[in-house]
Amino acid sequence: ESDLAPGLERYAGVLETESKYVANLLDLAWKAKASFPLFVAATKLYFAGASMWEGRVRLGESNAWNGLYLADDPHFSRAFDDARSAIMAAAADPTGDSPSVTIDDGTAIVAESIAPFDIAGLNRTELGGLHGVDAADLLAGASHLGLSEAELRDRLHLFGLNAPS
Repeated sequence: ESDLAPGLERYAGVLETESKYVANLLDLAWKAKASFPLFVAATKLYFAGASMWEGRVRLGESNAWNGLYLADDPHFSRAFDDARSAIMAAAADPTGDSPSVTIDDGTAIVAESIAPFDIAGLNRTELGGLHGVDAADLLAGASHLGLSEAELRDRLHLFGLNAPS
């Protein structure tokens, strides 16, 4: 048996977890497409996972062994499942005649589910859905990365970035 076998087996597991996550995300977006607010909510799941994963990797809190877009994070997986269930329930009755979960309920559940992972200001409604890179949002989410705002500023400074006060 090769010395590479355990590492390759572990890597195969990571890839399988990531591919299942992406498949679930694409399936969810497809099923939510009949309602633009639900589709947007589904995309927020992607952006919450992607921005948090990238933040962790760039700040040295994670590495390639951790699933892409938080695919293997148990807390994010629970949040994803809760949000997915809400979107699916709301999407099941897009006319709103007798929903178990309304579109507004579904989008609110998604916002609540992603809040602990939102370092990109995804729940800031005043942005009208236009989310650029904003250092203030990253700093506001410092605790989601397990850092204080001062610690995050110090790390950003190491990369030659100066966050505004």
